[in-house]
Amino acid sequence: MDRFVSIIIPLFNREGLVSETLDSISKQKYSNWECIIVDDGSTDDSVKVVSEYILTNSRFILYKRPTSYLKGANSCRNFGLEQSKGEFVHFLDSDDILHENFLSEVVSVFSDEKIDAVIVSSRFFDGSSLNLLGQWRNVSPNGLEYFDLLEGFLADTTGWPISAPVWRRKSLVSSPFDAFLYSSQDWLFHVQVLLSEPNLVFLEKELLYIRRDGERIGNVKSFEKLMSTFCSRRKVLKEINIRFRNVERDTFFLPLLRSHFSVIRTALEEREFLFFVRVLLSVLQDFPIRVSFVPLCRLIFLGLPLSLVLGRGYSFFKI
Repeated sequence: MDRFVSIIIPLFNREGLVSETLDSISKQKYSNWECIIVDDGSTDDSVKVVSEYILTNSRFILYKRPTSYLKGANSCRNFGLEQSKGEFVHFLDSDDILHENFLSEVVSVFSDEKIDAVIVSSRFFDGSSLNLLGQWRNVSPNGLEYFDLLEGFLADTTGWPISAPVWRRKSLVSSPFDAFLYSSQDWLFHVQVLLSEPNLVFLEKELLYIRRDGERIGNVKSFEKLMSTFCSRRKVLKEINIRFRNVERDTFFLPLLRSHFSVIRTALEEREFLFFVRVLLSVLQDFPIRVSFVPLCRLIFLGLPLSLVLGRGYSFFKI
């Protein structure tokens, strides 16, 4: 018997786009799947559009996010995972499109029981013209060792979108998405999974298409995004400090320190001085002095005075 796949989609005000996503699922050559759509309180006709698909295909299942769950795609994904039954789990955004061979290609790789996830290549497409654009990442992670892959993810030089992997269910923890984050949730989810050293397989075939235009999901205010970036990086930093020995985790400090310094600069530019102090104190507390001493001296004694007095000196916030 074919193995069962659960596709989980958070939904919010996608009435003009979600049908393209659901059509791409309906056209899958692999048929043993369920698609769980969790509505996040849509105020348009998104629910009506989805309901029409349910009438003709019982594999589509619609839930409304319970009021006990925080609003947001993170909570919707967590709730959808709780309701799902599949041996394999795929988190799909409501405006992405799957190639018709997506599921069949991925499930065939899972014949190896040691594999925790299969990750496909993806390409952007123009939502208006439907023309294909560039790839999500120009670097293939297939040749990377585990620590290189994790370091690349921390530095944002290697990665994949949330819709690219299909996960073996038992490799995921319960409620894997942080419901308190407004952004950086995908990054945090993937890094936390990588910290568990999963067995990943990368398919070089382009089987996923990511929308790139003004209708793409996401309208996070600048300060909320800044806060989420800081909180996600600090959470990972704490996990790295716990999981790895000193000699191993030193290579991960630098990209995280760069991220903290970028947040510090943005907080200063936005005149969020209390948040600026909070992030600065985090650098002092969370990073070893051997890593942070020289960059901190440059920032405190050169970058900070120049930026406050002259509106210049932001180059000293870079590492």
